[in-house]
Amino acid sequence: GKIQFSLSGPDARNKALQIKKDLKSEDKSVRYIEPKNTATILHNNLIERETDFLMEDGSVFVTRAIQPFEEFTERDFSRPRPDKLSGMLPPKLARILINLSEAKIDDQILDPFCGSGTILAEAAHMGYKKLIGSDLSSKAIKDTENNLEWLKNSSKISKLNYKLYFSDVNTLADKIDKKTINTIITEPYMGRPLKGTERKIDLVSQTRELKDLYLGAFKTFDKVLKKNSTIIFIIPRFKFQDSWVTIDCKDDIKKLGFKIEPFSPENDFLLYHRPQQHVGREIWKFRQA
Repeated sequence: GKIQFSLSGPDARNKALQIKKDLKSEDKSVRYIEPKNTATILHNNLIERETDFLMEDGSVFVTRAIQPFEEFTERDFSRPRPDKLSGMLPPKLARILINLSEAKIDDQILDPFCGSGTILAEAAHMGYKKLIGSDLSSKAIKDTENNLEWLKNSSKISKLNYKLYFSDVNTLADKIDKKTINTIITEPYMGRPLKGTERKIDLVSQTRELKDLYLGAFKTFDKVLKKNSTIIFIIPRFKFQDSWVTIDCKDDIKKLGFKIEPFSPENDFLLYHRPQQHVGREIWKFRQA
């Protein structure tokens, strides 16, 4: 039968066309599929055929599985309350954060800046049952409730046990029992939406405000977390011309009794950023020391 394949990596197209030429010289029927996006790979059945390849550093890798992008899109755009103004956390990124936390399935998970509930909804989808969300915005709490109820009604999620609190993160410890939370996963408030024309002095001023907010949050985390618990926390960085304005709060967080869990020997944090975005997300993992 016809050989169909795709290839990614440095200079992939030229290499693929050379492979195609070599196979054709052996009288093989060959089709090279340029992997423009995930859908191309999926809809040409390249996963089942095990013919989607990545060449990197002299090694060849075969794609075994692919993200369920249609499900993510459905959850992102079909839910009743995607809040376009208060920052858009994609469900795919929410799932990445949950996976990075390594939370056990019966852990009590808290998102203290829950927004429209994307992290809580994704956790529910993954089978987590004990979920707590809080936010300073009453609209966010209502949106989260609507989204979680929609999820319950539109999928096979049963026994979803969640609590939502309308609360400033600084006073949240008055509402949640002390030392009861296993894992905190959150994208906090990341400042005013940026247009890319801001002055550096204004970006620096915003980083100071956010640093105060985040340190206040970690003081609360210290009260509500069980010993040795995990926090996945996003710290934004702001694009200014060809450089970044960053929030340097990790040493202050350490002084509050938390330690950084690096993702690799080279990287204390992971950076999630697209070229045209004015804000990058630093993903940090902390543990109560």
